[in-house]
This record gives sequence, structure tokens and C-alpha cells, in this order.
Amino acid sequence: MTEVTAPKTVTFNLVSNEDGSENITVMVKGKGQFPARNDHPNFEKILEQARAGNESVIDLFDVALTAGTKFKSLTERVSYAHGNLYLDGEPMHDALAGQIVTFLTEGEDFKPLANFYEKMATNPNPESVKHL
Repeated sequence: MTEVTAPKTVTFNLVSNEDGSENITVMVKGKGQFPARNDHPNFEKILEQARAGNESVIDLFDVALTAGTKFKSLTERVSYAHGNLYLDGEPMHDALAGQIVTFLTEGEDFKPLANFYEKMATNPNPESVKHL
């Protein structure tokens, strides 16, 4: 029996320049070519998704699209995008943020934790917030 493999739909070319900069061109079958330099805000994610062969990599080239439409509002001040939790647009990287992301991605009820996170942020004592 002969195994037939489907042709790749995502290919890319990564070029390192003499000045230390890098350029990537991602080709998605049927959708075109998409270039970016290493100063692009999503460059690392583009490279990661291109290596994974993920066709949705093309969404990362449009910064306005990824910034504006990919955020999921959890509360009035808390949102989620690209695996990160944001409070008033600022990324949060503490244990509570990690737990909310875990609940969200596993389909658990994250709303009480997100509400607590928002309320905690109103505490005027930064030391108390840090210890919470």
C-alpha cells in the first residue's frame, strides 16, 4: 500500500540579513504570500505558527486585526487574547491570571475569578494586591 501525503498548505522562508535583522515570507496555498520583518509586533508568533503549519498565521500579519478582534471580553476591565489575560489592556502574569486562563481554556466557570480580579485591582494598597 502506498501512502499519499497531502502537500503542505503553509510554507515559509526565513532570511537572516547581514545587519542582524530577519525577514519572513509565509506562503499559504490559495491565499498568497505574506512578508514581515523582525520588527513586526507579531514576528515571533508568526514564526511559531508558520513552523507549525497553521493557516491562521496570516491573521497575525494584520496588527489591527489581531489587536482589535481577537480579544474576548470577560468583564468590563478583564479580557483574554492569545493565551494571556489583560486588565485594562495591560497583560497580567500572576497566579490568579494563570488560573483564570486555565478555567477559560478548560471550559470551567471563570466569571467569579475574573470579577474578583477586577475588584482586587481597585484596592488602593498595592502591597495588599500583591499578597492576594
